[in-house]
Amino acid sequence: MNALKVLAVTLSLGLLLTAGNPVRANGDAPQKPWRIGAWIGRAYVDLGDVEADRLQEGKALANEFMTDWWGSGVGNGGSTTVKVDDVKAGATIGAEVGYLVNPTLGLGVKVGVLQPPDLTSEVTGTGDFNETLKYSETIETSLIPLLFGGWVEGGKPVGFHYRGSLFLGPSFGSGEAKLSHSFTDPTGFFPNESLSATVPLSGNAFAFEVGAGVGYGLSDTLSLFVDVLYLAANVKEMKATKDVDVNGDGVIDVKKGDADTDANNKAIAYNFSGLNLKLGVRIAF
Repeated sequence: MNALKVLAVTLSLGLLLTAGNPVRANGDAPQKPWRIGAWIGRAYVDLGDVEADRLQEGKALANEFMTDWWGSGVGNGGSTTVKVDDVKAGATIGAEVGYLVNPTLGLGVKVGVLQPPDLTSEVTGTGDFNETLKYSETIETSLIPLLFGGWVEGGKPVGFHYRGSLFLGPSFGSGEAKLSHSFTDPTGFFPNESLSATVPLSGNAFAFEVGAGVGYGLSDTLSLFVDVLYLAANVKEMKATKDVDVNGDGVIDVKKGDADTDANNKAIAYNFSGLNLKLGVRIAF
């Protein structure tokens, strides 16, 4: 084990000693070692666990409405519908900075924001006497990965080049569950009501990103790139960040620190993993 440590330290010192003026692999003039970049792109995510829970929750609410809410008491003449959006792709934006320690190896850090589309679930119903009820929930989520790692590259700085990369580090998830409920009774037998509440959520996860990309150097300073990367970041639970009175009755229904759970009181995982397609620009100096 000590020998391995000595080898690791020796390699690290060797990289640092060559970092001052890395030459190109073809022996041409020295490369500019610093890299800064920025990107925009698409993030393909699947919030399947969250969607499944909202569908299950919606069906349970629909059943409750049919049996308890309508004027007949059993809902024989009532009807309900349940709808849950399917989330597949969102947006990503971010920036990176790195240092080329030899002609093919670079080390750096990157930070980004991944924004899936809003997830919306809705239950609507019409009662025996034309009562109408609507319950909707919109979940807005985002993830901020802060990743450290490195890349290997090849090709021509001016012209086409390629790279493969591996980055890892913490990621910080956040979201808001926006709840809305309304009920109207045209007969006036039941009072009309409208309630809304927002539950802020947060959760963290270890993340890693691996992939490859190609670029084209317009000069030895400016290049354009396309990266195809897989980001793994599964937030095992999202917790409320403050107390919330959901029903508007003065009673705290969701306490700070409560996890977002399914019908079985099991924490719901918010899985932000998936392919990321990034288009961007890098500057060398």
